[in-house]
Amino acid sequence: MQVVVSLPPTEELPANRELGDALFRKICGVPLLVRVIATALRNGGTEVLLLHPKAVSQAWLSSRLNSTAVHAPQIVMVGLEKAFNPESAEDWLAVDGDLKSAFLWLPWNYVADRRTLGRIIEAGANSSKGVRLSGGSGAGQPVVVVKEKLRKIAEVKSEGLERAGMLQQYVLDEQLDTISITGSPGVAVWSNKSARQAERELVRRSGKDSDGINSKINRWMVRPVVRWLSKTPVTPNVVTFAGLAAAAFAGYWFARGSWAAGLAGALLYFASVLFDEIDGMLARVTFRESPFGCWLETFVDYAGYILIFAGIAAGLHAEYGTESVVEGALLMFGTVLSFALLIRQRKMGTDPARPQEYRSRLHRNLKATPRNFFSGLGRIFEPIMRNGAFCYVVLICAALDWIHAFFLSVTIGANIVWMILLHYNRFFRRPMSEMQARS
Repeated sequence: MQVVVSLPPTEELPANRELGDALFRKICGVPLLVRVIATALRNGGTEVLLLHPKAVSQAWLSSRLNSTAVHAPQIVMVGLEKAFNPESAEDWLAVDGDLKSAFLWLPWNYVADRRTLGRIIEAGANSSKGVRLSGGSGAGQPVVVVKEKLRKIAEVKSEGLERAGMLQQYVLDEQLDTISITGSPGVAVWSNKSARQAERELVRRSGKDSDGINSKINRWMVRPVVRWLSKTPVTPNVVTFAGLAAAAFAGYWFARGSWAAGLAGALLYFASVLFDEIDGMLARVTFRESPFGCWLETFVDYAGYILIFAGIAAGLHAEYGTESVVEGALLMFGTVLSFALLIRQRKMGTDPARPQEYRSRLHRNLKATPRNFFSGLGRIFEPIMRNGAFCYVVLICAALDWIHAFFLSVTIGANIVWMILLHYNRFFRRPMSEMQARS
């Protein structure tokens, strides 16, 4: 869907703020206008029509919009004699030839919730009436506009229908489809205060739809760190490797064998899981998600498991001898085989550019086979297998000095997991094109 964004007239800017400062102030490390455009393009937008006064150079805008988050061919700039007024009929008629049959109006300073923006774009693609958000009242919020309806408002003057307030009149049309929302769908950035509010909302909503309660708690704990890191040169992959280092130190302390050392190892492993939460959140709020980062995160997750399991096996050896070696070997077998099966399924079941979609595809297949024994077993094990929950189990068992019981349980569990994953292979045997058609 086409996305229409217009630059504001200078008189609308906050006092003592230049146009460039207002348009490109950093929000979680990303210039505001870049963030607004990138969010739309990554959640259903196909191109951006950027309306600007001719006094603002296209070359200057292009240089400031140059970013890995957006691609220049997706932005079409149209210079106007004066700043575009979305409430003016004349202004809409002037750009009528540049508008698609349906488009998303998006305010230049509106830092939208990506999920809400995706919902309104998806609904707009299937609506002949236009789509608004509940509580929307004009140009201040995103709205899907049907050009033909807007043109009639502009061309026809009837009783009670003024030529001023165009977009507001369009949004107040009761025939528009309405998306109900809870909470704020976004933040309009006008000041330092609203910029801080936008950053808090971005980080708060940077989790995944599939997050369990444990991951939500972990993400809540690391929000201030993510906000701080988003304003530094630190990349998500650097954070991922920091988590791997924390897991390595955790394995070292587990290998010491004492209760205190085990507790220290559990705390370090908990820290490595928090790093795992931070890297994903940081990638999403700074538009640095990548297939490589997804694969790296998966590799580091399993490497972390191997490091702490090896450390625990070494720590138990002094007390349990050969028994701990056998358990450790079985545990390593189950962990490595599970990792290999997961890698195979992710390669077969997802587009190479979107490996992060593996989990959502798997969940859809599990829901489609509710009576299957292995699918039911997978739904039971899956929440426990996640890092966000597993780190709490490790910490509790270390604190209660139940490390051997934990180790034995995980050995059994890891060998059940690879059997479950082996069963999941049947979900990913079809060619990728057929799977996409079915989904």
